[in-house]
Amino acid sequence: MQLQSAIRTLFKDTFDGFPSIRFASASETVAFEAQLRQEKLSYQTKITKNRKRGVSFVVMLVEKAA
Repeated sequence: MQLQSAIRTLFKDTFDGFPSIRFASASETVAFEAQLRQEKLSYQTKITKNRKRGVSFVVMLVEKAA
């Protein structure tokens, strides 16, 4: 339970109205997704492309905050 709240604090941005966090590499994203699965948190991942920033991976927390 305490780890879930620690993970939730990492979601500082918003994307499509959901709390989100951005990663620059796929390996970082996969590692973070594994932690979310372990804690049984619902999430969704989007890959975004931008001319300035290049490719980024956005992980959104889609469950309602407790």
